[in-house]
Amino acid sequence: MPDSPYPHTQLGEKTSRRRNQTYTQVPEFGENGRLIRDIDFTDHDRADHTNPHQHRYDSITGKRMSAEPVSL
Repeated sequence: MPDSPYPHTQLGEKTSRRRNQTYTQVPEFGENGRLIRDIDFTDHDRADHTNPHQHRYDSITGKRMSAEPVSL
């Protein structure tokens, strides 16, 4: 949950459900606290994930999308 209605990022740690590994995750929020993307600083031991990588959120449905390389 965002701490502000203004665009911002938060730095935190997350523990993966499947592997029980802790990694750094940076969610990016837009206007009104809408989640734009998560940046994960791990490859989750998966060949199809870069380190770091991002998961964008669909602006209509809010669904988390597949991993892709980070774009700035």
